[in-house]
Amino acid sequence: MPRRTRKNASAGYTMIELIIVVSLLMVVLVPILMTLLRANTGSNDLRKNTEARATTRQAVDTLIRDFRQAQTRVQGMSHVAEVSPTSITYYSPDKTVVSPTGIGFYKLRRITYQIVGTTLTRQVTTSTNQSPPWTFPTTAAPTVVVAPNLRPYSATAASRSYFRAFTGAGTDVTSAPSMVGQVERLFVHIEVNALKRPSAVQIFEDTVEMRSEPIQ
Repeated sequence: MPRRTRKNASAGYTMIELIIVVSLLMVVLVPILMTLLRANTGSNDLRKNTEARATTRQAVDTLIRDFRQAQTRVQGMSHVAEVSPTSITYYSPDKTVVSPTGIGFYKLRRITYQIVGTTLTRQVTTSTNQSPPWTFPTTAAPTVVVAPNLRPYSATAASRSYFRAFTGAGTDVTSAPSMVGQVERLFVHIEVNALKRPSAVQIFEDTVEMRSEPIQ
């Protein structure tokens, strides 16, 4: 009778078997890992877009609120100091500081919004007194970034002007410094690209009317 041989119970897998097993695992795991990676990337993109939208919306709302109540209460002093496609400076009351001696006495703020590269900055310098003639400190207030990740300004595209100022009759005086005293309306156009992709550009547009009549 032929003699039977027993395989060694402690014998492991061969190298070929291990390669086959690892290859099968890779086929199963790679799609799962790629799905998780895409989900994580999508989540980060959504977060960045949401933060950019909230930050920019807040900045534009503040700009519009201050511009709507722009005034100086001084004959011959324009409510708007200067305007260009990338910047605007106007005067608006700081009604958080009211004189106890009478209603309507407040400090005046000189507010400047400017596009610097890919950021929207805001500078607010408050007068040292509470009635005309207005006196401002010699040292300007610090400039802060209120909205990052903007699409760079393009002088070749009229639709890409971030600020456009109009008279009550609708005349565009954005590039007419001599007519800045007649500004009554402001068009704001902000383009944000938090993901640095053309398809991810978010556009914020608003038109605001000044409540106070220009003082000639």
